[in-house]
Amino acid sequence: MIDQAYSNNFQNQNIAPVVHLNKNEFILELFHGPTASFKDLALQLTPQFFDRAVLEGKGSSRYLILVATSGDTGSAVLEGFKTCKNAVVLVLYPKEGVSAIQKAQMTSSAGSNLRVVAVENDFDFCQTAIKTVFSDSEFNKRLYESHGVRLSAANSINWGRLLPQVVYHASAYLDLVQSGVISVGEQADICVPTGNFGNILAAYYAKVNDNLTKLYNSDNFNHVGDDEDECQADVYDDDNDNDNGNDNDKDKDNKSNNEKDNLFSNVFLYYWIRCEGNNVMNDCRGYDCWDGVALPCKQWRYE
Repeated sequence: MIDQAYSNNFQNQNIAPVVHLNKNEFILELFHGPTASFKDLALQLTPQFFDRAVLEGKGSSRYLILVATSGDTGSAVLEGFKTCKNAVVLVLYPKEGVSAIQKAQMTSSAGSNLRVVAVENDFDFCQTAIKTVFSDSEFNKRLYESHGVRLSAANSINWGRLLPQVVYHASAYLDLVQSGVISVGEQADICVPTGNFGNILAAYYAKVNDNLTKLYNSDNFNHVGDDEDECQADVYDDDNDNDNGNDNDKDKDNKSNNEKDNLFSNVFLYYWIRCEGNNVMNDCRGYDCWDGVALPCKQWRYE
C-alpha cells in the first residue's frame, strides 16, 4: 500500500522534504503531490486503506464517499480515489469559492467513479448539506436497503486520513536529525497554518514523544481558530463575517473541525485546553506565509 501510494506519484523523491528557510527556521514542503496540496500526503494512502478494509470485510456493500470542499480537499480526494474499486465519490464545492486551478483539477478528474457538483452557495452550506445527509438515519437506512450503498467520508474526520499526516510531522523531525541540525532528543517547534484543526491534531499526536515541544496554530485575518477567550470559556461562535483571502481554505465561518459534534476537534481542543498544565495560547500578531505572501494573522501556541 505504501509503495502504491508514494512510489510514483510525487515529484520529489523525498515525498515531504524539509528545506532550510532562514537561521533555525525550516519548511516542510507538502506540495509535491499530484494536486500540489498537502492533503495528497494522506489521500494517496487513504484509498489503499479503504480498499483493503472493504476486501477484508468481505461485505457486499458499495460505498458513496461524500465530500464538501473549499478546494484542496476535493482535488486530492478525487485524485486519490479515482482508481478505487469499491467506492463512488461525490464532491460538493462552492461555485465561486475555489481557485481556478482547483476548479480545473476537480472538473477534469479522470475516473468513472467520480462526480463533482458546483453549488451556488458557500463552503459552509456544502459542509452542512453533507452533515445533514450523514445524520439522517432514515435516509441512510433506505439507501442501504434499496441500493446496498453505505456512506463514508474522506475529510479529516476519517482516521485513515489523519494517520498519514501524523507520519510526516514525525518524519520532519527525523530529517532534521539526519541532516545534523538537531540531535535525537533535542526539541523543535512546529507551526501549522490551518483552515480547520485536522492537521495540527496530527502534529499533536506526533508531539507525544516530547521532541516537538511547541505547536503554533496560525490563521489569517478571518480568525478561523476563534479567539482565545472563546476557547478558554469553551464558547464556540460561528457567526463571523468572512473576507476572501489568498487562501480560500481559511475563508470559512463554520469551522467543520471546531464544532461540538466533531470528534477530532473535540479531541484536539480537549488536549489543548483541558489536559495539560502548561497550556499557553497567545493572541498575537504574526505572519502567515502559507499563501506565499505575508498576511496579518493570529497565532495560538500550545506548549
